[in-house]
Amino acid sequence: MSDNTTPREMDEQVQNGQNSTTGRARHDNIGKPRGHDTGAWTRRNFVKAAGVGAATAGLSTAFSGSAAAGENMPTPWLHVDGNLVKDPEGNEVVLRGVNVVDPWRANRDAPYYKMHIDDYVELATNEDEGWYSRVVRLPMQPQDIGKHGSGAVDPVAFTEDELLTYLEEHVDSVVEKARERGAYIILDYHRHYPDGPDWTEPALDEEIRLFWNVVAPRYNDQSHVLFEVYNEPTTPYAGHDLGPENDIDIRDPEGEETWLHWRETAQPWVDLIREHAADNLILIGSPSWSQWTYWADEHEFEGENLAYTGHVYTQESLRPLGEYFGKPSENVPVFMTEFGFGGPEPYLQGTREVHGQQFSDLYTEYDSMHWTAWCFDFDWEPSMLDRDYEIKNEWGEWTQEHLEQWADDDLPQVESESPPVGGDNGDDDDDNDDEEPESPTPPADQWVDEATETSIEVGWEAVDGADAYRVFLESDLEEETTATTATITGLEADTAYELGLSTIVGDEESDVVTTTVSTRSEGEPEGPPEIDGIQPADTTGDGLYNDFTGSGSTTTTDVNVFFEHVDDPAVADYPQYYDFDGNGQVSVTDVVDLFESI
Repeated sequence: MSDNTTPREMDEQVQNGQNSTTGRARHDNIGKPRGHDTGAWTRRNFVKAAGVGAATAGLSTAFSGSAAAGENMPTPWLHVDGNLVKDPEGNEVVLRGVNVVDPWRANRDAPYYKMHIDDYVELATNEDEGWYSRVVRLPMQPQDIGKHGSGAVDPVAFTEDELLTYLEEHVDSVVEKARERGAYIILDYHRHYPDGPDWTEPALDEEIRLFWNVVAPRYNDQSHVLFEVYNEPTTPYAGHDLGPENDIDIRDPEGEETWLHWRETAQPWVDLIREHAADNLILIGSPSWSQWTYWADEHEFEGENLAYTGHVYTQESLRPLGEYFGKPSENVPVFMTEFGFGGPEPYLQGTREVHGQQFSDLYTEYDSMHWTAWCFDFDWEPSMLDRDYEIKNEWGEWTQEHLEQWADDDLPQVESESPPVGGDNGDDDDDNDDEEPESPTPPADQWVDEATETSIEVGWEAVDGADAYRVFLESDLEEETTATTATITGLEADTAYELGLSTIVGDEESDVVTTTVSTRSEGEPEGPPEIDGIQPADTTGDGLYNDFTGSGSTTTTDVNVFFEHVDDPAVADYPQYYDFDGNGQVSVTDVVDLFESI
């Protein structure tokens, strides 16, 4: 989907009406976590509605009730037996639930625009609220792991340090929340996009191996965790270039050839996960946005406890559903990890009468299929909730009713085995007595506070327990400081420099994290870059740029422009001009503060 309508960030593009899912939306202040104050909601809701001039709706009262959908549901190790998934005593298990949003997106934008990710899981498993999810799928997006913001980003999109920080700050707690709530959780390497990369690309292989070399051993002791290898592989296709002029039949010989090429490429990734995680179920996608599940039972991957995913929305080319997704489920386990109807794009448009009934018929006839409906949110499309986190449409009604319908069917009957998340984090070696202590954590976020022709002032996020920080310029130590800012002088104009930062704790030093910073060109005017051809202005004299339209004052139109561009480098890289909430970064909370200043 494209960024072309309201203040919405859609990370996917439409391709031939057949690519699956996921409009990804800029998130910042939607439903509040249960128990949080909601008094400021009426005005803050305006940020999302600014494009249509609405600023009247407050959020509902905080969610209440604590009954977990799985409070009495154990989550033991599962295994594959033919086309079935079973618990250790041989009881058939069928998992049904929902997709939530990327955890960094949720937590970055909580509590003003979205809920914290843990609260998503709590609501999705809260029977008092009518939700009976037995499994939650967690999309973990490479661009969010590396904090790139919206839109496609080439591999490798993150470093190992960035991935570890992402897991520590955003994933560990939600994995633990699922365990506490008695629900399984799918950790999904969530890369997509119609314009690549090809799943044969070496850089993609490097990124996937980096991801699973860290994620799989970290959670390999959690019986309630499932691993999804790769959300939506796209190209290449045998004998075809991807494009709207192609009408590729999954069932023809070139479709089979494509599947075999995919299996050859992805088998080493499956093997890598299994090396780190002996018992967790592994879910495997397929070419064309995981729509080619058709071939899964005819050409299985090698290994134990493997299952296959399917993604489908309202594409007519993938009907009847039983032919493309039901048939393979008679021989191998199939998890429909994305499906739905009712979104804005052509391949999402549909009705409960037609498409909802098709999904009902599929899961009734092929009752061993597992599923997670997309998406338990208000702006990742097709969404099922409104901004109060109440059901807003037929798709939400369908999901809730079908989860309740099968709430007590096909559940595990053996006690759970997952320890609390943490401890050795799934290390392969249980004997940690002789291990070296972990090195300190480097500063996770860095930014430029001010740049001139000859100097750069930088800032970074404080690290808990840090005694000092070291600042490097072009690999040379520039200074050691206890502050979280530093000014480097004596530089040349219009020049890019590599800046490095490390953390000192006692006698230990962290790894050095680097970023590129630049001085201004000679004669370059002060202030941030233009936005849509207009130079933002500071009309109040406080150093913050509040006029985005050239009107000479701040209006709701300025707020809307700010919101639409808040993740763009022309804004996000200049917190010295847009940090209205004073936290050293630019995010939607700054948009909220600007709006509340009107």
